[in-house]
Amino acid sequence: MRDFPDFRQLWGAHLISALGTGVTTLAIPLLAAVLLHASPVEIGVLTALNAVPHVVFSLVAVL
Repeated sequence: MRDFPDFRQLWGAHLISALGTGVTTLAIPLLAAVLLHASPVEIGVLTALNAVPHVVFSLVAVL
């Protein structure tokens, strides 16, 4: 792995990105529940809205 510094940077960047995505996926509904006293329906809507960019951009990428 020492012979491929570009791969190491790419792997590190992907690791940090995946960690940030995981923390965000957990933290946003948790903060809504604790700080905003959101109902289970509101947290469900918030979680569903989290998937909207993936759906929209994947449709644009296919076209």
